[in-house]
Amino acid sequence: MSNYTFSAEPTSDPLNSDPSSYAPGVRKADWALAAVLLAFVLGLQTLSGAYHADFDSNDDEPAHVVSSLMVHDYLLSGKIAHPWEFATNFYVHYPKVAILHWPPLFYTCEALSMFVTGRSRFGLLSFQALLAATLVIGLFFWMRRDHGLWIPFVSAVVLATTSTMREAAMDVSPDLLLAFLVFWATAQYGLYATTTKSRHAWWAAILAMCALATHGRAAVLFMVPVITQLFAGVTKRRIAAAVVILLVYMFVPALIGQAYPSSPANTLTNSLEYLKSLASALNWYVVALAAIGIAAALRAGQPRTPVTAIIALVLSCCIFYSVVNVPFDEFFLVTAIPAMIVLGGAGTQQLLRASSSSRLGSLLPATALALLAFGFAGWNVYRMPQKSGHMAQRIVGNDVPYRDSRKTWMVAGSASFEGALIAEFALRDLAQDHVILRASKMLARSTWSGAHYQMLFHDLPSVLNLLDRDRVGWIVSEEDGSAPHIRQLDTAVASIYPAWQRVVLAGVSSPSLNIFKRTEPLAGSPKIEIDMSGRFGGTFRLHE
Repeated sequence: MSNYTFSAEPTSDPLNSDPSSYAPGVRKADWALAAVLLAFVLGLQTLSGAYHADFDSNDDEPAHVVSSLMVHDYLLSGKIAHPWEFATNFYVHYPKVAILHWPPLFYTCEALSMFVTGRSRFGLLSFQALLAATLVIGLFFWMRRDHGLWIPFVSAVVLATTSTMREAAMDVSPDLLLAFLVFWATAQYGLYATTTKSRHAWWAAILAMCALATHGRAAVLFMVPVITQLFAGVTKRRIAAAVVILLVYMFVPALIGQAYPSSPANTLTNSLEYLKSLASALNWYVVALAAIGIAAALRAGQPRTPVTAIIALVLSCCIFYSVVNVPFDEFFLVTAIPAMIVLGGAGTQQLLRASSSSRLGSLLPATALALLAFGFAGWNVYRMPQKSGHMAQRIVGNDVPYRDSRKTWMVAGSASFEGALIAEFALRDLAQDHVILRASKMLARSTWSGAHYQMLFHDLPSVLNLLDRDRVGWIVSEEDGSAPHIRQLDTAVASIYPAWQRVVLAGVSSPSLNIFKRTEPLAGSPKIEIDMSGRFGGTFRLHE
């Protein structure tokens, strides 16, 4: 995306160099190390066990899977002229579609990739591997222009092994695509601020729009140009722009129901939690190097390189996640970690420059820094989490219940458990023969965040009437002490034995799992209407 030379050794100070002085060119050694990084990222994802596990790492992963499958099937169906009708029908069968909740770009990219890799678990996860490798290799080439060969390579290895990156690579989620787009939008804006060449501004705008079409967290980019310009000089107009964007962060997410109201107290709490999580994900070693890189850049006077925009991105992420009051999750760090790695590389080079004039030279400090980096990466790989859940695959993969004539199922459990089962049905049932009902929607209701929980039925006969009316033939229930509607469902079906019988499936065994089968014959399928109104999201009305 730029016209830089990636020379074998650093030829300039990255904090004071002129980007326009570089000429195109990439050496064979660069491609060789890029190939090593590609193999390294693919190996980490394979070792994580993602290709054999359920889509249940968090509450959102099943929704990303089902939404991607829906877009793929829509493009394959030929019913391009009727997207709402197709989406509604798909949601009836697999109620985990989330395109109305999140933007569509990630799901479109996943769908298009599956035309090459196949509509399968491998197809879904191989796109995640491609995104992770693209982000890591892209960072390597970005740093290569200023920092020689080994600093970018070690930095890329450290990025690939951070806990946030490893978990993002083993899940189907838009986080890696978001991180890639946010980083390169920032980098292109930094080039524009440095060179004033319009092509960099266009690239920054295009990448920023793509990031916003991937996830709402791309709003961190709104503050990047303002902070970058404030580094160059404080003016009333720039301060006013920063205040306006800060007010947008504070009030807009709460107004549209995507965050809780913000206050000074929770802003301070969120800020401390964000900084603590960032330091934990990167370790003191990387944070200290990044701090040195930031200090060196700011001490250089008026910044003249894209590193200023990278610093602005880190600050913007901290401001955004401090002010937007939502429950914090580690994957929020994915937009800041690549920038922190870049700044850590700049800090490393500053240390080496400072030590080169000493009697020991730079060899000993460079060796120590490299050993620390590889030790950090090795420790991360050693304690790499494993994605090992496979209960949903075994249930849906069992032909006895799957091929039963009763095609309407009810699933009850945590959001991730319900979602994992729905995702497995959507992945296997290309013909859309099954209808999956979520107990959390049919027997209770709450907001997206789980607030305002309310049971819909207060007696067992009402629950049984619902099951009869909707012709439910199978129930999969995960015992959850925090959900009264699940206990109500289990009690209801157990009260009319043998009309409902508990069954044990081959290969499926868990003390917290109940599988019930209706023994009475049922004919036909339920007719389903969807009510998308109200603050509780989509709900079903099923009738004869």
